[in-house]
Amino acid sequence: MHEPAHNSPAAPLTQAQRAAVEHQGSPLLVLAGPGSGKTRVITHRIARLVREGEFASSVLALTFTNKAAGEMRRRLESLLVDQGDAAKRIVAGTFHSFGARVLRRFADEAGVPADFTVLDADDQERACKQAIEEAGEGGGRFTPRAVLTEIGGFKDQLLMPEVVAAQAIDWRARTMARLYAAYEKVLRRNSSLDFDDLLVRTAMLLRDHAEARERLQRRFRNILVDEYQDTNHTQFCMVLELAKEHRRLCVVGDPDQSIYGWRGADIRNILQFETHFPDAVVVPLGENFRSTRPIVEAAAAVIQHNRQRRVKPLTSMRGDGQPPTYERCPDEHSEAQRVVQQAQAAADRGVPWRGMAVLYRMNSMSRVLEEAFRRAQIPHQVVRGTAFYDRREVRDAVAYLRLAANPQDELALGRVANVPARGLGGTSLDRLELHAAKQGQPLLEVLRTPDVAGVSGRAATGARKLAELVLAWRREAEAAAAETLPDLVSRILRESGLEGHYLEEDRTAADEGESRTENLAQVVTAAGDFVAERLAGESTDEDGTPPLRTALDAPRLPRAHRAGERQRRIRPGIRRRHADDAARGQGPGVPPGVHGGSGAGQSAARAGHGHAG
Repeated sequence: MHEPAHNSPAAPLTQAQRAAVEHQGSPLLVLAGPGSGKTRVITHRIARLVREGEFASSVLALTFTNKAAGEMRRRLESLLVDQGDAAKRIVAGTFHSFGARVLRRFADEAGVPADFTVLDADDQERACKQAIEEAGEGGGRFTPRAVLTEIGGFKDQLLMPEVVAAQAIDWRARTMARLYAAYEKVLRRNSSLDFDDLLVRTAMLLRDHAEARERLQRRFRNILVDEYQDTNHTQFCMVLELAKEHRRLCVVGDPDQSIYGWRGADIRNILQFETHFPDAVVVPLGENFRSTRPIVEAAAAVIQHNRQRRVKPLTSMRGDGQPPTYERCPDEHSEAQRVVQQAQAAADRGVPWRGMAVLYRMNSMSRVLEEAFRRAQIPHQVVRGTAFYDRREVRDAVAYLRLAANPQDELALGRVANVPARGLGGTSLDRLELHAAKQGQPLLEVLRTPDVAGVSGRAATGARKLAELVLAWRREAEAAAAETLPDLVSRILRESGLEGHYLEEDRTAADEGESRTENLAQVVTAAGDFVAERLAGESTDEDGTPPLRTALDAPRLPRAHRAGERQRRIRPGIRRRHADDAARGQGPGVPPGVHGGSGAGQSAARAGHGHAG
């Protein structure tokens, strides 16, 4: 009989995995080595809790990426198929999605608008640029990206602008405190939060508001955290406050895999777990089911030199295999040449070009590699692409949805005020914005009466029409049920003119491999999927907000929740293709793990060019 794969729900647990799954009575730290089945342990532990009588809605499982959360939910559905809708009632998601959920429910207590907008990275930079100008520090001395990095560091430590100002000891520190305060002012004016706020405001709510903290502690009596080595101080505070009463906490991670200190991860959270929870039990998982023995031994030989670590023996369950090859090259040119030689040697052994791939960490590293392959006349393709939610038409659609959810979002309004063209060019929009700022009015209100700002003609007509549309969408969002979200999204795309605008662009576009209207249709589909998968079981009573207004976060939540995922993304590499494939215009399938953004690999394959990007 065929033996089930290790990660199959039917596969038996190892002794160490079973110890972690069945542990009860005190906090648990699972030291999970690479490929040791940590997601399997988490999901089986949750399944055990539910089968033994715990309410599914009392389980909170936190991780860092949408992909990991989705995989967790998929496995739970398989494990709990005989438990009705239990899997849907488990709250399994990213730290950011959980923070957004809590802040919607306790907006007043947290001091945030109930209909706040979550800014993506580009809008954060736009807001920060405004803040720099308003603080009188324009002129290029401070760039938005650099300022946001420092502000992110403050927020990682739960430091608000007034605290930063009080601790400032020199001119630069005082200036950063002023820029931080100005940035927060821009966010408030737009009824917006940034990625970090989803964590910071939640942690502060749990720390400072006893009633909200106690209600959440009563609700979530079983807490599990994946990739615990990657938590920062704010996430640690969230977990600590939620679990300190009932102490039913299980964290899974590996100090040897902590590589995100540069973005705030604090390895001390996992190394000092027993300091925070003295009665904690530690279960090591060292059996690797993913890699062969030579790979595991090579990894163990490297990580044993880590200074801050918890010792755990690593063993392979896959047996022997081909040993890895390690080479040190003096510079990038010799490295590229060595890669070319390896590719040519593989081709001589009969490996097709399309069966090879080169992975590298940064796009800038591709130049030398491309030149080396070109000189060697090796057919190749640079696999890049814009992630779905970063595409222009999708960002425009999301901006309109943000306005329906939050008409005060002037950053979104500024993006689409003249997309498609409605006469609201830069001069007219500047006049409207200046008048709104002087009068202290929301920009949308000024759009309803543009003549007061000296705007007339086609621009005035376009301004009034846009304001009417946004307010009409808002009224529907306030009154309708969550299930109607796809219909509202479709209506917004149509009534805004975005659908027709990009349909015309597709008709005249030179690149037939990319359809912007198809991408807009996918936004509607994403809205439907979100309602079906993520809002099941939600109610007005539970989260305190109208269901459709909550659902309006759907198409942009993937952007917000990628806050950690963006930092982890491995840059796609060079994919080779046989010259005959290129001549026939047939692109090979993208090798697993080597791809661009959504649809990027497929588009490149359809185009059939020898080079891309």
